[in-house]
Amino acid sequence: MKSEQAKHLYNEILTYFTHNYSTEVPVTFENMDEASQDIFCAAEALYYDWPELFFIGNSWRFLYTKEKPGRFIIEGNRYSAEQVCMVRFHMKRVRDYLLKGTEEEPVLRREQIIYERIAQLLRYDNRHERHDHTIVAPILRCTGVCEGINALLLLALRAAGIPAIKVIGCAKINGGGHAWAIAWPDLSTPVHLDATWDLTSSVSPDIVWENHGERCAFRYFNLSDRQISQDHDGYRKDYMPRCQKEYLNYDKICNI
Repeated sequence: MKSEQAKHLYNEILTYFTHNYSTEVPVTFENMDEASQDIFCAAEALYYDWPELFFIGNSWRFLYTKEKPGRFIIEGNRYSAEQVCMVRFHMKRVRDYLLKGTEEEPVLRREQIIYERIAQLLRYDNRHERHDHTIVAPILRCTGVCEGINALLLLALRAAGIPAIKVIGCAKINGGGHAWAIAWPDLSTPVHLDATWDLTSSVSPDIVWENHGERCAFRYFNLSDRQISQDHDGYRKDYMPRCQKEYLNYDKICNI
């Protein structure tokens, strides 16, 4: 985000949703000429960055009057306060399961355990619902598409102290849109992780898995740009980190 006001709005809305839930959030503007552009920039970034904000969706507007502070409004909202509370409860339950017993493990081992548990827990299923693309379907049904599966991976990695971001690109096999993650398990070396393409219990419409058992193959775990580019594309942007190291590949760390 280039605008300081957009950054301010991003932090203001994030802080509000950390402690509250409403379809209307009070916000403050300093530059009304850029208000519309900045609020949409902030909302899009929040939806992109935080799996926990599954209820934001991708349709928003803002209102401003002299009598009241500005208001960020979620349009077409599908969740009541009770539903958001219920999803958040199960989100914590699933997160705790994914992290159980990893507290004393080295960071790389912690990452490996979380990744394998997600690969074993979830099943690819596209019901063509919004839930499939957010964290909701993975935590309530243990299903989802790449965006939803990746949302759960981001949530768990961050809870384990491993920085991670969402990556948007495509699959070379059919050119279809795809999402995965870049993480920093050693805090200095970025690597690609694609839990969707390592699921052990289902067959994706695009990929025929070699393994249909319960053991994760870790084929898309801690890969470099060179490695992920064999079947992933469209993610190289100026702002994306370069993943150049391969010493964190599974075959290198599997004995830690």
